[in-house]
Amino acid sequence: MNWSAFRQRELPFLEEASYLDYALRGLVTQSSLEACELALAACARGREARPQQALALERLRASLLGLVGWGDGQVGFTANTTTAIALLAGSIPWRPGDRIVVHADEVLGNRLPWRAVSKRFGLELVELPSREGRLELEDLAEACQEPVAWASLAAVSLGSGDIRPLTEVREIVHSAGGRLCVDAAQGIGCVPVGAADAIVGSGRKWLCGPPEVGFLLMRDAAAESLIPLSAGACSGTGARALEGGVPPLVPAIGLLASLEVLGEFGWEELQAGVQERSRRVLELGQAAGWKPCYPHKLDRQGPLVHFALPEGSPPDLEAQLEARKIFARVLPDQGTLRVSPHAWTTEAEIQALFAALADIG
Repeated sequence: MNWSAFRQRELPFLEEASYLDYALRGLVTQSSLEACELALAACARGREARPQQALALERLRASLLGLVGWGDGQVGFTANTTTAIALLAGSIPWRPGDRIVVHADEVLGNRLPWRAVSKRFGLELVELPSREGRLELEDLAEACQEPVAWASLAAVSLGSGDIRPLTEVREIVHSAGGRLCVDAAQGIGCVPVGAADAIVGSGRKWLCGPPEVGFLLMRDAAAESLIPLSAGACSGTGARALEGGVPPLVPAIGLLASLEVLGEFGWEELQAGVQERSRRVLELGQAAGWKPCYPHKLDRQGPLVHFALPEGSPPDLEAQLEARKIFARVLPDQGTLRVSPHAWTTEAEIQALFAALADIG
């Protein structure tokens, strides 16, 4: 697909930069910026703007459900992904002894809330081993030999880039009588994430919305069982009850605009583009002598590619790249260079990264 016109219209920053860090924060589309400006201006009219804002939120709920391939379901808006997970975990009607399954490779935001409720309600928290960042279905099946209440896993591992086989994961969790929560922050918009009972995420990464609006999508049966941890004058029931009051209106309306402009290309087309670009990063990186950190199989290669930092890499490597208007993530504690392209990332952007790395030494 020729992305040239889209880049010029929606992402003018790319005219001066090579941007390869969507896993941290995506570029905000011009459509989204304009929608935010209009939404903020409408707030000056106070209650008069409420009907228009309410309609926009309903469109956003429908758009998110369509994005993940759900015909129906409930959507609640929160401050961010972490808040959505914490509110969900705290609102489930737990019974003493219930078992929760998480993965050792999850970010803290998807581990600490489940650990907290396990201590508070006397639950058993089962942590699957990392296996160099990969989720092995055999480990999950072993953990699910006993009944499970909930499992919470990322769609894409932030630490390794591993795509989780969510369809198979859901089948295993359901076979143990449990429900599956998917942390889609690193996956929604670039890999399928719909095989779940609950999905949490935010709009600031691959969806190129403004920071910050988080969301919780839930199947009706799962949502109706919740005992909401919070409530507010504007809250509904189920997933909406977790909004706790007025949702983040301005960024939510901005996210809606971004979803609409991206959705014009088709989400399957976008997902295929991200996959193709990330594989190209892997190929060009290896050709330039950079070693991938984890064993990648093409069917599990996600939108994040990690390379091992060579010994003696300068401590300010990320800053040196940024000075050249090249944006990738250097993680010294992890010893990796993380590259996360989008569907419209060009060959020239990827080549610029590895040329700069060779020049910096």
